[in-house]
Amino acid sequence: MVVRDYPGRASLDDVSAAALRAAFVQDGPADTLAPGALLAALAEAAFADAAQMDDNELTGAIEAARRLRNRAHYLETIGLAELASHRAGQYEADLASGVPRNRRRAQFPDLELAGQLLIGRRHAAHLLDEAGELTGRLPRTLAGMAAGLIDQARASAIASATLCLSDADAAAVDEALAPSAHEY
Repeated sequence: MVVRDYPGRASLDDVSAAALRAAFVQDGPADTLAPGALLAALAEAAFADAAQMDDNELTGAIEAARRLRNRAHYLETIGLAELASHRAGQYEADLASGVPRNRRRAQFPDLELAGQLLIGRRHAAHLLDEAGELTGRLPRTLAGMAAGLIDQARASAIASATLCLSDADAAAVDEALAPSAHEY
């Protein structure tokens, strides 16, 4: 119900829009809300009225958008790792059944991904390697991405630095860097 009968009286629509914007202020309900469907819906609605937001509300909503972007990178990483796993399984099955070289399914997952995402083959190979590293050996960094705290650049830097390390050394790097990766 919208009340607009009295001059100077705020409507329920105005009150709900103001409450939505206020959710993004520091220590407001959306300030530390985990990235997901609810935060995405709140951010979409808040940014639809961005011109009415004060600086505190805008800053909070921008931080929410960053958490959502970081979570999206986490989801992409999970998908890339799973795609690589599927392709490795297909390749191994073909190899085991004697399929000749260059006729095996999934022999070039980097080319497949490059074509799908319209990126270069080297970039696609890097994304697949990075996803495998993050999901296979860097659980703390991956958890930070899932929580929206660690962005793509920092996760990529950690994964790239650990590709050549032993499992024990990669675990040590993950333990040392992941807790504070969002701070720098």
